[in-house]
Amino acid sequence: MFFVAAVAAAIGAIASPRVANQQGAAVSSPPSAAQKIAPWVTEHTANGQQAEFLVVLADQADLSPAAALNTKAEKGRFVHDALWNKAQTTQGPILQWLRERGIEHSSFYIVNAILVKGSREIAEALASRPDVARVEGNPHIHNALPQLGAVTQAP
Repeated sequence: MFFVAAVAAAIGAIASPRVANQQGAAVSSPPSAAQKIAPWVTEHTANGQQAEFLVVLADQADLSPAAALNTKAEKGRFVHDALWNKAQTTQGPILQWLRERGIEHSSFYIVNAILVKGSREIAEALASRPDVARVEGNPHIHNALPQLGAVTQAP
C-alpha cells in the first residue's frame, strides 16, 4: 500500500508543472487553459459540436467557521449564506461575458459553478480566465430502470 502511495506522489510531482522562485523553492505554475478542460468536454465539443459543461470558479467559499457554531440551524444558515455570497461576488464577470454573447447558461451557488452550453472555443475562452479553476463535462445519464407493469392485487 505504501508503495502505491509513493508512486502516486512521485507521478504527481513529475506531472505537476513547477518553477523555482527567487529563493529556489519550487512553486507550481498555473495550469494552462487546455489543462483546465476535462477530456469529456474536449471530446464532446469536437468538430464544432456543442455540449453542456460546468465552469467551476477558482474562488470557493471558506466553510470552516461553521464548525464553531452551536446548532445545526446556525451551521446551515452560515453555509448557505457563505456559498450564496461567494457566488454573488465572483460569478458576475463571467455571467456578464456569457450574457453579452447570448450564450445559454445557469448559475449554481452551491459549488460556485456555471452550467454553460457551448462550443470548444467557448470552453477554451472560459478556461483561459484566471478566475476559472476548471471546466467539467455535464454528461446526460440515461438510467435503465425497470418499467412499472400492470399492478396486480393480492388475493
